[in-house]
Amino acid sequence: MKNWSLLAFFGGCLLLGLFGVGCNSASTTAAPERYGFQKINAYVRYLAARQELYGEITFRTDSTQQLKAPVLLNETPLTFRRRPKVGLQYLINAQVPEFDRKQTFSYQEKDGSSQTITLALPAFDEVALISGDILSQTKGGLLGWKGETFDKLDGMVLLFTDAEGQTFSVNHSGKTNGTQYQILSNVVQRLALGRGQLDVTRKRIEITETNGLTQWTTIEYYLPPIFFDVQP
Repeated sequence: MKNWSLLAFFGGCLLLGLFGVGCNSASTTAAPERYGFQKINAYVRYLAARQELYGEITFRTDSTQQLKAPVLLNETPLTFRRRPKVGLQYLINAQVPEFDRKQTFSYQEKDGSSQTITLALPAFDEVALISGDILSQTKGGLLGWKGETFDKLDGMVLLFTDAEGQTFSVNHSGKTNGTQYQILSNVVQRLALGRGQLDVTRKRIEITETNGLTQWTTIEYYLPPIFFDVQP
């Protein structure tokens, strides 16, 4: 009787298999379809003097075909550019009257699920020279702002132009002493006496890796120029 029962069971499974029905008590769920990106690079910059926003997101993949659904930045569709050696690239260049410190890319995966990548820049307002628009070759100067202290993901580029048209930059990465940055005297000594200009770029870079996918985000804010006088 036991043999007949086993034969009946396996015979039933065979018939069910012919009709696409399994005998396993637990159903299996197929993994969601993905595009197979190896790396996603998202970049946003805002030029305050021109009120110009530029956004770009690149999907590193072996495919040269654009995604089925539009790729967006803050709900605005981006332009597709095929770059076989780089990946699938989507970009935008637009006039925007005010800078929003939070920028969000969004796209749809192969299975239709919605994906978002948000870039956020901490508050960095009312940036000015605390030293009264004067940089001293003896004492240096102090740059201050209203907002937050830098952390390890934050950075800043100071581009100096002096009265003779000479330019050079100073880079800072990582934490700051509160909401101030000390401009050292040996930096000011490189500037000619007279009227100068300082262009400040605030930036934040973050790299994450999840399930073999590397995501690199960069957001940059180019502030209006700051003018100063270089004194001995």
